[in-house]
Amino acid sequence: MHEPTPPMPRRHHQSGFSLVETMIATLLGLLVLAGATQLYLTLGRSQDRSEQLAERQQALVFGTDSLLRDIRVAKGWDLPADGMTATSLRLTLEGSRRATYCPGAGTDDFTVTYARQDDDLILDPGCAASMALVSGIAGFRVERGAGSHSARITMTLTAAQDAPSPTLTFTAVNRPMTIRNATADD
Repeated sequence: MHEPTPPMPRRHHQSGFSLVETMIATLLGLLVLAGATQLYLTLGRSQDRSEQLAERQQALVFGTDSLLRDIRVAKGWDLPADGMTATSLRLTLEGSRRATYCPGAGTDDFTVTYARQDDDLILDPGCAASMALVSGIAGFRVERGAGSHSARITMTLTAAQDAPSPTLTFTAVNRPMTIRNATADD
């Protein structure tokens, strides 16, 4: 006869996660970590780009302010004839402004030139080394403005690949020439 087999001892139900559950949880955790890493990297690149744009904007403001300040007080300038365009602008400034550009160089009137060189807007004071005011300039044009004492300046900025080049156009008026002209007409 067969002896009855003893009943199998009941297994106690184990608590915890199975191997499959652990692997799925690990996979989900890795996906969340990969998404968070991608977000962090994207935000970092965005912040770097924002800082570069802010620096470029600051340089543009400085360059245009310098140019406008000199145009407004110039004793004379070489503007192209009506309908013509120049790629540089020569200004004659009073000697009292010479110390701004060339300390200790006297008080005679002097000439400064604004022009584009390579990718920079440069200022050449004639009595010291040229200085780059703004980088990333793809074009610099000067035209005679509507009045005989104004100039229309156009700066084309370099752009990212496959993007249109932004253009900055403004009109500057020479105040002393305008005032002399207005008082001469009276």
